[in-house]
Amino acid sequence: MPAPLLRVENLSRSEAPDPIHPGPERVVVFGRVSFDLAEGEHVAVVGAPGSGAADLLRAVTRLEKPHGGRVYFEGRDITRLWGGQLRALRQRLQFVGGDPMRTLPPHYTVEQTLLE
Repeated sequence: MPAPLLRVENLSRSEAPDPIHPGPERVVVFGRVSFDLAEGEHVAVVGAPGSGAADLLRAVTRLEKPHGGRVYFEGRDITRLWGGQLRALRQRLQFVGGDPMRTLPPHYTVEQTLLE
């Protein structure tokens, strides 16, 4: 059996509490998510607004850094990539979500976004 194209292991992300209503603990956005995706396979991650579905996909594609777990793309751990390695990955692995203000870097020009 071939290795999966994408493997997500125990991925988690949390965020600081709302500054207007602060609390002592971080809020879990998603926790311990694991799945494999084979080449040619399709998957949909759906959820109500604010459920964490888009946050999960942004962490899988490294638009946001997860707080725990690992993501493997083509057998390579991409969780700790940065700089040029991360830019090279983004040329091959992309997430297109429903909200362009969260999907595209708002401080980039159109040219910068296309080059990235």
